[in-house]
Amino acid sequence: MFYRLYIELNKTKSFAAREALLHDLDNPHAQWNLQDEQLPDYKPQFGDLRLTAESSLVDFVDDGSAIGGHGLLVSEKALSVLQKLTLPPNRAYSLTATHRGKKISEKYYWLQILSVDYSDWIDYSKSEFQLRSQFEMDPDVPGENAVIQNAKEFKKLLETLGENDQELLFSKLVLNEKFKQLNFDIFYLPQLAGVQASFPIVNERLRNAFEKNKLVGYQLRSVPIELN
Repeated sequence: MFYRLYIELNKTKSFAAREALLHDLDNPHAQWNLQDEQLPDYKPQFGDLRLTAESSLVDFVDDGSAIGGHGLLVSEKALSVLQKLTLPPNRAYSLTATHRGKKISEKYYWLQILSVDYSDWIDYSKSEFQLRSQFEMDPDVPGENAVIQNAKEFKKLLETLGENDQELLFSKLVLNEKFKQLNFDIFYLPQLAGVQASFPIVNERLRNAFEKNKLVGYQLRSVPIELN
């Protein structure tokens, strides 16, 4: 079974809410300039992670879209668990964290996880896709069925989404042998599933590892993804 991983934001005193994660927009090495598909050839500069007074120190923090690229803002414990799993190319960066005006001893990291080309992972004959206006705010409104025969057609369609003000969704996504060879425990599907695409997909092995190590501050919601 596969899930989408979210940062938990709706339980009082059970999550780490950031007050600020500021950065210099004019600095080419600032955190915002990290990329989706490549690791930097420089040392990124991160602003201090300032947790709100009400925050508890948990394992996952919402970065508030203040950091570029894909990844997770995690505790040292969560980082250790993740690094024992199978991930796409990645790199961890240490952040300075403050809580109630004081620097805290607990370490937090930005784990940058690259997005890789996933078009060849999909069994298109068994998957089901829909196209919908990107301005549609009701998640229950169905899209129009989109017939995609192969990876070439898939990539071509993704290239036209922006100019047509559309988003590509899936009601069933079947992954093939090429994915099984990689066997990632966490990965991203950029441009697939609209705004939800910014949240990573994880598998049962990751879920079990998180539960075994009693990590807190996240939510998992099942998604219609299966192995061929």
